[in-house]
Amino acid sequence: MPDPTSQSSDPNTQPAQSLDPNAQAGGGAPASTEHWEQGWVKNDGTFDHTRLDKAPDDIKALAKELSVYKTPGDFIKSFKEKASFASKKGIVEPLPPNATPEMVAERQALLRKVNGAPEKPEGYGLKRPDDIPEAQWNQEFADQAAKLAFENGLSPQALQGLAKLQIDMAKKAGAAQQQAEQEFLTRQDQLIREHIQKELGVSYEKAQDLAARAGRRWGVDAKSMYMKDATIFMMLARLGGLMSESKLVTGDMGNIALAGNLTPATAEAAAVDIQSNKNNPDWAAYWNQGNISAEAHEAAVEKVNSLRRLAHANRPQRGQSGT
Repeated sequence: MPDPTSQSSDPNTQPAQSLDPNAQAGGGAPASTEHWEQGWVKNDGTFDHTRLDKAPDDIKALAKELSVYKTPGDFIKSFKEKASFASKKGIVEPLPPNATPEMVAERQALLRKVNGAPEKPEGYGLKRPDDIPEAQWNQEFADQAAKLAFENGLSPQALQGLAKLQIDMAKKAGAAQQQAEQEFLTRQDQLIREHIQKELGVSYEKAQDLAARAGRRWGVDAKSMYMKDATIFMMLARLGGLMSESKLVTGDMGNIALAGNLTPATAEAAAVDIQSNKNNPDWAAYWNQGNISAEAHEAAVEKVNSLRRLAHANRPQRGQSGT
């Protein structure tokens, strides 16, 4: 049967009326049958993405994603990779280097689902363990770790394992530091005991009392870590010994005369008191403060010098041996 829509070969024959339902009524020109896809691929084999402006809205919405493909070959390769990714659930093979943000987001969502990750980072519930002091716990770091784990689809078990590892390492580091501190304090205590016997000849308890006494005068608390340092402890113990022998605490040193019964310790303490104690009658004269005559100043200076000579008279000179 002849095709009623075909045109006759007779040039005088009028064209048959179009059966296209989109044709305009009233004998107007027929509607354009041009599709947006026409011309999308140019003669040089590349895409003309301006054609997407004429596409339906649902396709036009993908213009940004589609515009990354330069040729049909690029599009086919990407389609193949996505198909492979979808068929394997995105788990077996890593994402390609040129993975789109959509592919990355799909992979992350899939990993979170497979690993049982929470819907929000807060769902990991990283909190300070009861056996960790507050001063040693960094909640901000824990929150950042949970956020990173969520972004990478890490399972709660994996994050808890990493947190436990970090906590255990911190405990070991803390234990090592405590051991080093204890070894240091033990060695300092040994040095203190050795020097007490060599220099002071008193008991350990007496030396502690002397050091505490001097510490109160010069602002060093008896429970301070300074008291555990051998150098500082012995310095304070020596000063405490001078204070005990010379009544330095009561401020009576100025009444001590240059008598033959002064020991080197009391003589040293007397000289120190004149130089440092403003309540000492000779302090102002020694430092030439106020209306002091030259004779009084010279007498005070000589007094201190005499006390110094007495204090150091029986001490061995530098480079000599002796006790």
